[in-house]
Amino acid sequence: MSLGLYAILLTVFLPRIAAHGRLIDPPSRASAWRYGFDTPHNYNDHELYCGGFTRQWVKNEGKCGVCGDAWDTKASSSANTLWAASSTSASNSPPTTSATSPSPSARITRRPVSSASTSTSSDW
Repeated sequence: MSLGLYAILLTVFLPRIAAHGRLIDPPSRASAWRYGFDTPHNYNDHELYCGGFTRQWVKNEGKCGVCGDAWDTKASSSANTLWAASSTSASNSPPTTSATSPSPSARITRRPVSSASTSTSSDW
């Protein structure tokens, strides 16, 4: 593909991109159910973006709720709220002082997941 055609396609389609993402390592409170935790299902766990760009920066002057909720609404993802259910999916242990440093994922302490509560492909 020529560079000119690539530039035209990028110019046409770039404004239409609506990226989404979720925290998975360790899983956020909103996404913990996808990894076998007994928490309520938040099917919009990839939309915790402070209410959107305009709401965060124009209406709320850059403020964002603790867990990605809009600043001017009641928190739904913080501890002991609708999606959290007092559950902690993982925690990071303090860094080791050994000569060889473990990988970042090696410092994550996972809670055991019972086989009865594991998610299935239909949860995705």
